[in-house]
Amino acid sequence: MYLLPKKIHSRFFSIILIIIFTSAFFFLWFFNVSFSSFYFEEKENDLKARATLISSFLKSSSNVKSLNLSEFCINLKKNTNTRYTIIGIDGKVLGDSDEDIKLMDNHLNRPEINQAISNSVGKSIRYSNTLKTEMLYLALRETVNKEIYIIRASVPVDSLKKNTFQFNIQIIIASIFIIVLTLIISLLISRKIVNPIEKMVVNAKLFAKGDFSNRILPSNTFEINSLSKSLNLMAEQLDERIKTITLQKNENDAILSSMAEGIIATNEINKIIKANNTTRKVFNLKGKVIDKDINKIIDNNDFLMFYNKLISHTTSKKIELTIDNVNNRTILLSGTKLKDEKGDYIGNVIILNDITKLRSLERVRKEFVANVSHELKTPLTALKGYVETLKEVDNEKDSMYFLEILDKHTTRMNLIINDLLELSKLEEAEQSNLEIENVDIHSLVNESIYECQYASNKKNIQIYYDFNGEIYFNLNKRLIQEALVNIIHNAIQYSNSNTDIYINSCIEKNKLYISVKDEGIGINPNEIKKIFNRFYCVDKSHSKKTGGTGLGLAIVKHIINLHSGFVKVNSEVGRGSEFIFIIPKILNE
Repeated sequence: MYLLPKKIHSRFFSIILIIIFTSAFFFLWFFNVSFSSFYFEEKENDLKARATLISSFLKSSSNVKSLNLSEFCINLKKNTNTRYTIIGIDGKVLGDSDEDIKLMDNHLNRPEINQAISNSVGKSIRYSNTLKTEMLYLALRETVNKEIYIIRASVPVDSLKKNTFQFNIQIIIASIFIIVLTLIISLLISRKIVNPIEKMVVNAKLFAKGDFSNRILPSNTFEINSLSKSLNLMAEQLDERIKTITLQKNENDAILSSMAEGIIATNEINKIIKANNTTRKVFNLKGKVIDKDINKIIDNNDFLMFYNKLISHTTSKKIELTIDNVNNRTILLSGTKLKDEKGDYIGNVIILNDITKLRSLERVRKEFVANVSHELKTPLTALKGYVETLKEVDNEKDSMYFLEILDKHTTRMNLIINDLLELSKLEEAEQSNLEIENVDIHSLVNESIYECQYASNKKNIQIYYDFNGEIYFNLNKRLIQEALVNIIHNAIQYSNSNTDIYINSCIEKNKLYISVKDEGIGINPNEIKKIFNRFYCVDKSHSKKTGGTGLGLAIVKHIINLHSGFVKVNSEVGRGSEFIFIIPKILNE
């Protein structure tokens, strides 16, 4: 059972009420303004007529100067209730009905006097300092016996406003009566008209919410009954279509969400209409993106340039670009225009293929071939040279010397090949196939130290191992030991004689930490990111002397990554380096 919304006829009545009151307000305001303007204009005309009568009287007098003008003004006021003032062209007051002219100052500064002198007629509404009230003034310039006089008539503004107010009250009372009568009639009409519609609105709102279970009941009114049948039919059709569309949408969303490729589609005005999860991850999109302008949502100039080229051309487009905000991913963009069944342009669709791994493999392959060729070419060239030399040597001592060199180079080639094979195995290995066992970390570290003992003794380097209590951790013992031996050998290799190496192990926050700290030559900060690359050596000359292959740290990195961990490096040139294995407990689950 749904509650009825607010009555439609109440809203309808409210609208009528607002219209009536708004209309009444503006009518009364307009009437008040118009009437006031008309009333004041008529009063000005009346004052002008009275001033004209005074002018006629003055013109009929043979000697105006002999007249008592103040007395004349006073007598005139008794019959008209209007203040009169007669002023000379020099601004001097010659007669006034309300004030002793001896006490009155010069009137040339009065606005109505200035207007009358200039334009024959002047008027103003202002406060009178003499009468202490606001007055309506009208001044008339007249020439009497070649003398110019200013005849001014004035009335209090309060009396004028009082008259207009009384008239407005009468109008308001009449308007209220009309408004009340109109409201009563409007209420009756709104109820009769709107009540049937209100019942339809309830069901229409349910239809809008997707609830098509209810139907609109028939009405006594033919028109409304026809509308009810139409709405019921519409509800049945919408119910069927929405079910079909919902099913199709769910299928499409499931397909798009599961796709590894990113898909983004726009309409003809560049608003996004579809963007799957892969696209969101690629461009780091947050929140709502549907119905947003693609140029404002995606912050990548290369992509937007590609998109704008796509919409400006008739053919499909492809391009590769690097997305900086997602670990420098290389994305292949394929774009095409969308058209409806009529062939009209309705939007665009762009497919994003992540080819980062492919390009990385290509780059690694090229680098690998180049590095292997270089690393193997050097000893092979040396071997060939020494073999040729050995053919021509008869002295046994010299022959042994050259044979030792040949042995050294073949040993180096063998080390390189073994490390390459080991690295290849690690790259192909998967964590799921990793043989895991519960390992005594102290035993593992001590065995690794023992394996490096010969090399450390040759340089009189002391290795110290610091630990607290027993530590057991699930990992591949052989691989972690291989990685640790590589790091210790590196520390010995790049340390001077008579120095120390410190090893520490512990577990913090379900993570295994193994650190190897030396007092060696250190690593330049610019080179730290490169040291785990294949065949990269911090000091190539030093590496050649010690027989390094340049693959040890690459092997270490792959071993630790295979354990879902990472290697942290702290180093200072001339002070030494510290390598830290950090392995999470994910393999223990």
